[in-house]
Amino acid sequence: MDMRVNIIILILGLLAGCKSAKTHTNVEISDSTIVREIVRTDTVRIAGDTIRFETIIECDSITKSPKPIYIERRGVRSGAILNIASSGALIVESQCDSLTEMIESKDTEITRLRKEKRTITKVVTEFKTRWYDKIARIITVFLFGGLIAYLLVKLKP
Repeated sequence: MDMRVNIIILILGLLAGCKSAKTHTNVEISDSTIVREIVRTDTVRIAGDTIRFETIIECDSITKSPKPIYIERRGVRSGAILNIASSGALIVESQCDSLTEMIESKDTEITRLRKEKRTITKVVTEFKTRWYDKIARIITVFLFGGLIAYLLVKLKP
């Protein structure tokens, strides 16, 4: 066999024994959800009704005073009376119910927490040097040394 073929076989044999380290990653995830309800009581004012009067006041042409008028109006939560007396006095009576309502509202607050724990484990293989590994290395050193010496002698001008 040719010397080059022997060297290539030897190098491939030495490289076949190399291994890379393995890495394992473990991930533990824990989720927790917190639900909190907040109850509030708010006071809301509801305005009463509005009543509007629109009328023409007529005057007596002889006495030059307004003619008496009596108008009464009612709303849902209010009422009013408009009275103009024969003497010309304007009297307005009104009543209004403004309401106060208590409104209870509920707010829900949701909080989500996520916790992650990572563990990285690296497996390193420990190689023990056996007696035939030592002999193979010594032979390889001598072969490379002989190859370099052979090339130096052959290539020398």
